[in-house]
Order: sequence, then C-alpha cells, then structure tokens
Amino acid sequence: MSALPGVKALVFDTFGTVVDWRGGIARDAKPFLARHGRADIDPHGFADAWRRRYQPAMEAVRSGARPFTRLDVLHRENLDGVLAD
Repeated sequence: MSALPGVKALVFDTFGTVVDWRGGIARDAKPFLARHGRADIDPHGFADAWRRRYQPAMEAVRSGARPFTRLDVLHRENLDGVLAD
C-alpha cells in the first residue's frame, strides 16, 4: 500500500539550491576578465549582471513578444549584452 495514494512522482527544481551557477560563472569569469584586461570587474558582479537578464529574456518568450527560443540562445544573447556593458 502506498503512503501517498495517486502520487506517481515527486519532482522539484534544484537550480539555485543544488547548482551553484553564480559561483561557477564567477570562478570562470575571473581569469577570462583578467585575460581581456578587465581584472577591475568583480566576477560575482559579472555573474549577477548576467543572471539579471534571465527573467526579462524568458518573459519575452513567455509573453509571445518573441517566438520560442532555445535557452542556450537566450543565455548567449544575455552574455553578449553583459560583455558589451
């Protein structure tokens, strides 16, 4: 007998809880920024700036303002924007 009748799966989103996206980006951004003469940029601030673009990019797709776009494409566009800034 099941303790949770009718339940077939329990799922949850671990992104940001188990995955340290910010730390990984900052770790890899630090030598990249230094190589490009921008060691003055805080790598964690860089990661935060990139992440701030995520929800607006997703909202453009969710609202239909832009057609379905792969997340990899959105991430790259956001990265290009942060690098330009």
